[in-house]
Amino acid sequence: ETIYEKLWKEVKNYFRILNEWYEDREFFHKIGFLIIYSKKTMFDLIDEYTKENSTKKEFRDFLDDQIKEIFKNIEIEDLNYEKDGESIRKVLLMFNINTIIENRESNLRFQFDRYKKQNWDIEHIRSQADKYPKSDKEKEEWVDDILKLPNIEKTKDIILKMEKKEFNEFFDDIQNKIEGKDNDFNKHSIGNLTLLDNATNRAYGNAFFTIKRKTIIENDMNGTFIPICTKNLFLKYYSENATDLQKWTKQDAKSYKSAILETFEELKNGAKN
Repeated sequence: ETIYEKLWKEVKNYFRILNEWYEDREFFHKIGFLIIYSKKTMFDLIDEYTKENSTKKEFRDFLDDQIKEIFKNIEIEDLNYEKDGESIRKVLLMFNINTIIENRESNLRFQFDRYKKQNWDIEHIRSQADKYPKSDKEKEEWVDDILKLPNIEKTKDIILKMEKKEFNEFFDDIQNKIEGKDNDFNKHSIGNLTLLDNATNRAYGNAFFTIKRKTIIENDMNGTFIPICTKNLFLKYYSENATDLQKWTKQDAKSYKSAILETFEELKNGAKN
């Protein structure tokens, strides 16, 4: 056997393994997550997969143990947007991945290439009440957004000419009318955060939930990749009593957070394989 034959045999063996992993949706997603967030390389995982007398079940258990290790010191209840960005990304990505894996009938795959290339953001589902537009450009974009909503009686010109105090009062009034007054929940907690590509997120500015929802639906219809859990929450799949699709309420945030916590409880306890 020549060195070329030996190398070619290795190449074919690597291809066979990678193809097996691609065809197995659970392997595909869990390995994709570990390549991003663990210290394991593809060669480390191949060595584990090809260990003598190793079974696929043992390899699945190995992947699960590696994932559990990543979340070992993350307290999801305590995560805060202002200080835990990287941990929040891990949690939201795994929440999406687990949702896809658990849907055995679907052929949906998480698009890791876009996640890595498109500089994905953590997005606030409900806009921050204290986040007034900081520049003339932001102010104009916000006005353009609200004029898409019904029953806005003032014109763009009138709004843009308002003094700061008057504009902030107008902003708060619109906020309360559109999103309700149940503002006594932490908008930086995991129940008000989701994953979104940078371009879509930047297009929001400080838009209200109803505008964000409309944008998500339009982008999804046009073929933009929207993470499954982001799409689910804007369609209010996690809310048992979704009576108003135009607002993200305190109860919606609580139900969404509960769904995330339930997923990680199952991951921790190994209830589902």
